[in-house]
Amino acid sequence: YAVSTIGSVLGTVATGFVLIAFLGVKQIFFLVGCLLLLLSVLYFAMFRKKAAAVVVLLPLFFFWPTDRVIDKVMENGTRVQVVAREKSYYGDVKVVDYSYREKRTRELSIDGLVHSGIDMNSGRSIFSYTYILPHYVMEMNPQGKDCLMLGLGAGAIPWIFQARGVTTDVLDIDPAVFDVAETYFNFRNNGKSIVEDARYHLINTPKKYDFVVLDVFSGDTMPAHLLSLEAFELIDQTLTPDGIMAFNMFGSLGQDSYMTASIIKTLQQVFDNVDIYPNFDPLGQQEFGNISVFAYNGVSRVIQSNLFSDVESHPFVAD
Repeated sequence: YAVSTIGSVLGTVATGFVLIAFLGVKQIFFLVGCLLLLLSVLYFAMFRKKAAAVVVLLPLFFFWPTDRVIDKVMENGTRVQVVAREKSYYGDVKVVDYSYREKRTRELSIDGLVHSGIDMNSGRSIFSYTYILPHYVMEMNPQGKDCLMLGLGAGAIPWIFQARGVTTDVLDIDPAVFDVAETYFNFRNNGKSIVEDARYHLINTPKKYDFVVLDVFSGDTMPAHLLSLEAFELIDQTLTPDGIMAFNMFGSLGQDSYMTASIIKTLQQVFDNVDIYPNFDPLGQQEFGNISVFAYNGVSRVIQSNLFSDVESHPFVAD
């Protein structure tokens, strides 16, 4: 019993920290299948004296799995190209280009979820939340000069902060995301680039920020340890007196709103004000979508209705 337990522990550790990290799940399944075939072939060859069984192994070399380069044209004429793919310890990072006539966009996806997208011709983001988050917080605190960005993506949000003269420290746990953002999205940082877990950094940093933007996603959800009461208290301690925390989340304002309400209620235990701005029409048929959340202390702050009148945004999100 003790020996089998030790074997289970070693197998779990080796799989999680060695095999998956260096081989990937697909390669592991293929190698296990090859191993099973090899054992059966060795049995027939060595004990049943049927050497011809070795021939069974030969086709395996023709079907060895590889990451195919995807370059195809869809039915509507759009060309899809996977220009980069990097499997890191934290996710499957891909850069995908879409082109149709003069239109060209590039998207960053992590574990199958699209995180960022830009127009290749102008370099501007094609997603509305990347404009809403930085411009709202800078309108609420126009004197702010320092920002902590938790989660990099393609660097669209830090780029807007930097264009407005805000020094932005960017943190991401995955060094592969920094490499991809710099190489394929022309990300350049005017502050510090930090490879670290967000909550660990919040515990240890002595610096105070005017803005803290939380844009960390694992798949289509935020890591739970960054949405807890303790995490929000750490962010509050990292902010200046007029500082603002902002993040984007997938949520609902309709009947199925338990998750959204739970996060907002947790925030209200830490901050005096919690404002939510749905990036969709809550009175229409769509009850679920992107919601921008802003939390801060002190008096309530009002956003101007013409806030984006002088903001250069992409035509995809201009409305």
